[in-house]
Amino acid sequence: MWASGISDPWDLAFLPDGAALVTEKTTGVVHLATADGTLSPIAADQRDFRAAGEGGLMGIAVDPSFATNGRYYTCQNSTSNDVRVVRWKLDRAAMTATRQKVLVDGIPMTSGRHSGCRLAFGPEGYLWVATGDAAVGTAPQSLSSLGGKVLRISAKTGNGPKSNPFFTTKSANRSKIFSYGHRNLQGLGRRPCTDQMWTGEHGPGTDDEINLIRAGANYGWNPVPGYNENVPMTDLALGGNVVRAKWRSGAPTVALSGIGWIQGASWRGWDGELAGATLKNAELMVFEFSG
Repeated sequence: MWASGISDPWDLAFLPDGAALVTEKTTGVVHLATADGTLSPIAADQRDFRAAGEGGLMGIAVDPSFATNGRYYTCQNSTSNDVRVVRWKLDRAAMTATRQKVLVDGIPMTSGRHSGCRLAFGPEGYLWVATGDAAVGTAPQSLSSLGGKVLRISAKTGNGPKSNPFFTTKSANRSKIFSYGHRNLQGLGRRPCTDQMWTGEHGPGTDDEINLIRAGANYGWNPVPGYNENVPMTDLALGGNVVRAKWRSGAPTVALSGIGWIQGASWRGWDGELAGATLKNAELMVFEFSG
């Protein structure tokens, strides 16, 4: 056991010295866990935080320049009934964090179901955000909604870069979108030594997925009319730019959540493989890659 005493831990991000920031989903508290197992809460202004349904304080990411700027980022549900990405500055000596900026708001929330909300830094220093569809049937296929999407934004401004596939000066939301047609993304990670971003995604009654994210691609979730969970997880009948999953669970699903890449020669045959945590059976799955 590395650290204990956290209620409903959800995500963690390592600092340069090997300590980690760990989110506590239901309380809105970020804890600092040091290499010796010491666990300490970080005081922060979370007056607009809300835990509801499956949502709360979810994803966390540490800035690539943390050693000089002290910044980290959270994805969390708010009292304004949306999901938000917030930038913080850590004062480790005082064990406090100052809220600097809400980078993204308006990610749909409804009851808290399908809040998604995983963060990762990718190529060129952009912050990537994996969102859930909030169980709103029209959200995944709509480029006006931030639900059921992978977003790519500037960690300074929260804006989408001009290189994003749907960038337009007429819609800030549309400009943030990198891919769409997702159901409930809870895994997000860049494959080491590549520009590839991968996701882990919850299916309905069948087909949890692992996806390789491509610019402008549609991953095929279209649960309409209403919120119809009997449609295919990846509906190839949509045509056009629909992308097949790289892995599907079939039935039953495993409730794939966080994903991470296994690195280092000490892992031997697992070096370079993908690990995924499952919510249904509290298991860790390791996925091998073909050529």
